[in-house]
Amino acid sequence: MAHALGLESVDISSLIPTSDGKIAEQIKATQKSDDDRFSNSPTLKSLLEKSQQNKAKNKKDITDKYCYRQAELGIGDCGGLQFVPGMTENGKQRTPDWLAGLLGVEIPEEAEQFKGKTIKDLIRPDKEEQGIFN
Repeated sequence: MAHALGLESVDISSLIPTSDGKIAEQIKATQKSDDDRFSNSPTLKSLLEKSQQNKAKNKKDITDKYCYRQAELGIGDCGGLQFVPGMTENGKQRTPDWLAGLLGVEIPEEAEQFKGKTIKDLIRPDKEEQGIFN
């Protein structure tokens, strides 16, 4: 069989098997060094610092955004804002008198503090000029 071709011609005893454990250790060592280099990088540190600075602001903006949506739909924690007399998208409409008569309820006059204000104004009056909800 000395002249055979293919796999039969290779002397397997001459090959040195590489252990899987050695390869796994090399991969782990490489990954550990890459992780250490990444966690100590100045870019990551600056991004984490910016994230911490913006955390409170972003949380308030997201809360306001979802509160406004809940008020429009009449659901959730802010759903009750739709029942403030005169509060609609443009802030000028109020419950029609015929509907109040049909329901048998008396609708109070619009309070002075709510006149001409929208739901957006009530949720976050200080951000209205900056266009947060647009």
